[in-house]
Amino acid sequence: MAMAKRHVEGAHGRGVARSRSARGRKRARAASAKSHWGTARRRGRIGGLAGHKGRTDLVANEAGAPVAQRSAGVPRLLELPRRERPRERALSEGVHRLRDSELVALILRTGTGERDAVVLARSLLEHFGGVYRLLCQDAKALLQVEGLGEAKVAALLAVRELLLRSELTVLRDAPEVTGADSARRYLGLHVGHLEREVFGMMLLNSRHRLLAIEDVFIGTIDRTTVHPREVVKCCLRYNAAAVVFFHNHPSGDPTPSQGDMELTRRLVGVLETVDVHVLDHFVIAGMELESMAELGMIQSQYHA
Repeated sequence: MAMAKRHVEGAHGRGVARSRSARGRKRARAASAKSHWGTARRRGRIGGLAGHKGRTDLVANEAGAPVAQRSAGVPRLLELPRRERPRERALSEGVHRLRDSELVALILRTGTGERDAVVLARSLLEHFGGVYRLLCQDAKALLQVEGLGEAKVAALLAVRELLLRSELTVLRDAPEVTGADSARRYLGLHVGHLEREVFGMMLLNSRHRLLAIEDVFIGTIDRTTVHPREVVKCCLRYNAAAVVFFHNHPSGDPTPSQGDMELTRRLVGVLETVDVHVLDHFVIAGMELESMAELGMIQSQYHA
């Protein structure tokens, strides 16, 4: 009985010894990895010198061991001192000091496993061709981009909507619409990026203050069918005294076409019968806008 007991205790002792030995080996490996990681930092293999492109940097995996990862020569966001990171710089220096990619990174908040938020933002700007085109994308287009989930896409869409509402508030609060400059930014964000033609109206009261903005007709990539009767109904619905037409050119050229001029002349004649004055017709492509009144195609009736 005593021998059996000693046998069990001996087996237990050997198990404890093996467990302690295993823990010792694990700590030794972790210490070695930590030492390797620290050495790599001291030798400048992590982050490195700006402009040293194509090198292989060391990063830590979940176990703390160094693994190789290809870098483009720019330090990762977490490798920068806190005072040099976009969020900290935005607060200490002002957001106007940040690059486009850094501002977009603040909206995205996080990156992906291989790319930090700034690198992801830079790739988005390059892919879509700048801030304007990025903010003009719809949810479907953004969700197709690797690294953009629903949260990031929703944040980008919210920024564009806030810009639109801000510009619309400026228009509504203005004493009157006085020309193309009054509506250029709003209409550029509203229809300038669309791939189909949209014909709309800015409806004004007798003092030329904005009552409403309506998209009346949606067409194809190069034309829109506009029915004068629907234009008249829209003006009467808001009891408008004046109107500014607008439509976009998906081709990218805001120059009014011959068809645009003929349509405008026709609508001017129709609206005269219900005592509604046509002040202007804007043609938009991207953030560019041409005013038919400024081009002399419509007799300007803006208030002096």
